[in-house]
Amino acid sequence: MSINETLIIEKLFMDYSKKIYYIVKKIVINEDTAKDIVQDTFVTAFEKLSQLKDSKAVEKWLIQIAVNKAKRKYSYSQKEMPSDEAYLFENSIENQYLPEKQLENQELKQQFKAHFNDMASEFKQVLILYCYGEFSYKEIAETLEITEGTVKSRLHRAKRILKDKITSGVLQEGGV
Repeated sequence: MSINETLIIEKLFMDYSKKIYYIVKKIVINEDTAKDIVQDTFVTAFEKLSQLKDSKAVEKWLIQIAVNKAKRKYSYSQKEMPSDEAYLFENSIENQYLPEKQLENQELKQQFKAHFNDMASEFKQVLILYCYGEFSYKEIAETLEITEGTVKSRLHRAKRILKDKITSGVLQEGGV
């Protein structure tokens, strides 16, 4: 490995490793596994650096390598939601910090976590990349190797499933 290649890989690692770790950790949950996948990602990137055609797309290329490694390493169907996954739900509640809303919000977060864990992996993947990775529809489509239409459909269905399940749970508890 030349000094120039070493500098390139070091710079890529410094620039992108934290973001890649953050995304991978949402997929695999385990901190050590996420760190291993980040390292494996950069080893693979070094080995395939000559295949990178557009240097402007290096971040998405690295993320795609990492997501693919994480998907192979971890079965989404057995995935439990990380404790901070409630972020997806928390940020959709208006006035969440009002005192009278806090108890209700805790109950709703628990319901959200349970329903998220039961959700099919295809919906979890899209939600994680959209909410945590802040990917665009196009970027999600490229990463998961599906069409943009499929991304939009899965994201819409995932939100609808969560909303319907949480709403029906609240209505049942309320005696309606």
